[in-house]
Amino acid sequence: MTGTRIDSSTLGSGEGGFILLSGSTILVDASTLVTETEGTGRGGTIFIAADQLDILNQGNLNGRSNGGSGDAGSISISTQ
Repeated sequence: MTGTRIDSSTLGSGEGGFILLSGSTILVDASTLVTETEGTGRGGTIFIAADQLDILNQGNLNGRSNGGSGDAGSISISTQ
């Protein structure tokens, strides 16, 4: 993915979503994957399963609680 934002966040009391990226090679090029909460709900889950993961050109994976009391969520990576 290039120049993309994928988001599993929540703004209120509900939970964020689930994002699964799977493949032999995953490229995060100038892209952002984020799980976040701005409320009481738990941020989502991002799971990446790949033989190779390349993060280039300020690509980033981000989990945060932004002023809310909920858990930020989780980011998990499984590579070979």
